[in-house]
Amino acid sequence: MPNEQRSRVITASVDIPADYHADRLRWWTINSQTWSKHIDADQGRFVLLQNLAVKAIELARTIECRTILDIGCGEGAFLRHLKLLDPDMTLHGIDFCDEMLAEAKRRSTGTGLRYSLSDLETMDFQAPCNANMVTSILAIDEMDQLEIVFRNIAKTLLLGGIAMLVVMDPLLELERNRAALEGAFASKG
Repeated sequence: MPNEQRSRVITASVDIPADYHADRLRWWTINSQTWSKHIDADQGRFVLLQNLAVKAIELARTIECRTILDIGCGEGAFLRHLKLLDPDMTLHGIDFCDEMLAEAKRRSTGTGLRYSLSDLETMDFQAPCNANMVTSILAIDEMDQLEIVFRNIAKTLLLGGIAMLVVMDPLLELERNRAALEGAFASKG
């Protein structure tokens, strides 16, 4: 029997507080405009998104991709970078926060970018379209229902499609936030 190449995703979970998802939604709802201004001011993030958009377009061309669905699109900065690189591509963003989508739509006026409200962490997730490529840039690391997330990404991809999922480097984040973490643990001891 030929050795079939198969991919497998293994996820681990911990006891996640029942209200964690709702708390995240409240945070993004309250802070969507502030976060968008932060993105505008963060030159490092701008360059990162620009470089990731170049990589996504390179990957998309390997499969003759015409449709990219960005999950957890936030204020739409990554999609706007993609649009500049390939104006003819169909680009669609999904986010679970109405306020972030309102900000994305406002910032993307006249670009032809499409946005939809949907929650990737639910079993009844419905993508607005199927796509040759699904991207998620710095969003999955905030999600807690990873098994559901990956199942929904898989059902959204067209046959032969590619998923480009970018998460933060946890060791870098730990080092960057070391003082705050040490302070939090010291106060519990």
